[in-house]
Amino acid sequence: KPPGREAEKDGIYGEFKSKEGTVVVGTIQKHEGRHYLVNLGRIEAILPPSEQIPNEEFTVKQVVKVYVLECKQTPKGPLIHVSRTHPGLLRYLFAQEVPEIGDGIIEITGVSRDPGKRAKVAVRSNDSSVGAVGTCVGHMGQRIQAIMREIANERIDIIEWSDNPKTYINNSLKPAKLSNVITISDEDREAIVVVAEDQL
Repeated sequence: KPPGREAEKDGIYGEFKSKEGTVVVGTIQKHEGRHYLVNLGRIEAILPPSEQIPNEEFTVKQVVKVYVLECKQTPKGPLIHVSRTHPGLLRYLFAQEVPEIGDGIIEITGVSRDPGKRAKVAVRSNDSSVGAVGTCVGHMGQRIQAIMREIANERIDIIEWSDNPKTYINNSLKPAKLSNVITISDEDREAIVVVAEDQL
């Protein structure tokens, strides 16, 4: 193979290897079986079924944001896998939509997703005059709605983080009202929570 071609492949591999764990914008190139091929400019990436939001469908030439899972070197050249379900995509969308996150005023302490159904994002404010949850929701819910639109209207609960595990668990399970948080295992990061029948 011409050395120029190999150098180009190495260049693409280096570029996208450095983008692992970040979000890039691509265009849907084609649909092959249940896989989508996403054009990232210099190369196509694969969006496999396991990394797709359930029931989310794209059309050719549609612009899409994807999380770069991994870039592997293969005999045929770089192979890139991307995701729409990774919590990192949600972190990125929040940082894009909420300037206070970039400024360090608000911090995302945790993200959990059941893709296509619901996500929970824990936030805390480093400025007592700024409310973390309200700031992320935005005026009339504009910020949170913009983020939801990007991920097929997956429902997002924003939770106030607390360094007190019982308070944090209470916050994270709202709107359910908890009767009690009985035991917390720091080692297993597990808790037993009691709720009334009508709160299940």
